[in-house]
Amino acid sequence: MTHDDDTQEHTEEEEYHDITGCLDYFLGNDTPPEASELLKTSDPLEDQRDIPDGHEDEAETLSGAVSVLNEEHAVVMSGGDTVVMTESFDPVRSFPDIYLSSFASIKNKYLNRKLANPFRSKNQAKFRDLGSLWLEHPDRREYEKIIFDPAQEPEPRRNGKTYWNLFQGFPIKPKQGDWSRLENHIFKVICDSDLEVYKWLWNWQRAIFQIPGWKNPTAITMISGQGTGKGTWADYLGALCGQHYKVIQKGNNLTGKFNYRLKDAIIVFADEVTWGGDKNAEGVLKTMVTQDTLDIEPKYKDSFEVKNCINLIIASNNEWVIPAGLDDRRFCVLRVAEIDELKDNPEYFKPIRQQMKNGGLEAMLWDMLETPLTETELSNLRKIPRTQELFKQILLSMNPVHKYWFECLSRGRLLESDADWTEYVSKSAFYAVFADSKYAGNYIPPPNQMKNTLQELMPKGYKIKQYRPRIGGARPDCYKFPSLNDCRLAFESKIKMPVNWEKEGVTETDEL
Repeated sequence: MTHDDDTQEHTEEEEYHDITGCLDYFLGNDTPPEASELLKTSDPLEDQRDIPDGHEDEAETLSGAVSVLNEEHAVVMSGGDTVVMTESFDPVRSFPDIYLSSFASIKNKYLNRKLANPFRSKNQAKFRDLGSLWLEHPDRREYEKIIFDPAQEPEPRRNGKTYWNLFQGFPIKPKQGDWSRLENHIFKVICDSDLEVYKWLWNWQRAIFQIPGWKNPTAITMISGQGTGKGTWADYLGALCGQHYKVIQKGNNLTGKFNYRLKDAIIVFADEVTWGGDKNAEGVLKTMVTQDTLDIEPKYKDSFEVKNCINLIIASNNEWVIPAGLDDRRFCVLRVAEIDELKDNPEYFKPIRQQMKNGGLEAMLWDMLETPLTETELSNLRKIPRTQELFKQILLSMNPVHKYWFECLSRGRLLESDADWTEYVSKSAFYAVFADSKYAGNYIPPPNQMKNTLQELMPKGYKIKQYRPRIGGARPDCYKFPSLNDCRLAFESKIKMPVNWEKEGVTETDEL
């Protein structure tokens, strides 16, 4: 051995002189008490690899180090990648979380923490970084896959394999008490004192906590001006879910490609997030409300699939908020009451906060769990209240042809120039009036496409046909429509709610 070799070995021995006694070097001065106790009681390493004579203490030290790293890290399959899952703590939201990283990242993290490698051969380096030693160790913590299922235990086993469940339990325990101030706010403000809507909404939120993993088939949409307390209900309901409550304030975070934040969501509050007519976003939003699974895509990592447990709440100040179809069943739309005493009045909300802070949350959960939901109540959650606000969202979401047809039904005439509803209407005149209307926009569909679109709103079994009746000595190409009453009834049947045609009139459609 040369003098230089001897010096190098002496330096390493000095640097790690107490490594077999404790792991303070790589843990630093903030070693959790439970981790230290774990090291003191950890069993000697059980390994199939042969330990060279004289290296038994080094192997036991490595076993303790692996146990400590297992408290924070695990190897898991995510999509098509094998990655390291790290349990962390979100200091902003004060909740636990996880993040995924590559093998290279975990090696770099512990590059300055080295241990003697008890399995080294004669020509291998004595010390290696802790990350590499942990990755290669048979006792490293590992899972087959990441799942999210509140109905399962934290680390379920299936077919002999262990999975990591992102759901680790709710943070609040139920206890009898008083939460009447928030309850009154939900009834008077959120539900605008509508008892039937309140009962339906009460069952909507009860189902989330009574049935682990329950996903409501409908989303709640609240519309009003600012300062009316729309988010008050959502925030307290979300507080019962802990880290599984997500507040989204940018549309792209809700319907965009990278949605890793939603991986373990139970309640999502989209605050002032609007759809804006984006067709791609529309598809994602509707899928989020109805589909059983959710494809989660982190940045720079393979996507993975989880159970979709999202119960969506949307709040907005805008008039057009959601893409409501003609017979929409996905969105319960509520016009929140704008009561003068509470608008931008902190004194209104202060008693609510005090009560919820002093046992109100526990009491709210107690009341939601006290009486089991019946099969009828669960079934009725698929039958949304057909509110006037939903009707407005349907009108705003209709395509141009349907909007024009609604105007015809509202004014009671096929053409503005007609005195009343007629059985026949000139094909060219009808098309020209539509093309010149405010609804046509930049794209005017061809006549046949317009006819096919109108067909969707006709009475069941009726087919729009082209005729050439004699009118004033001429035989123009005409469409034949049913009576005004039949057409109005067909429209009401399509949207599944009655329309007050006398109230609507043509002035209402000026907003569309």
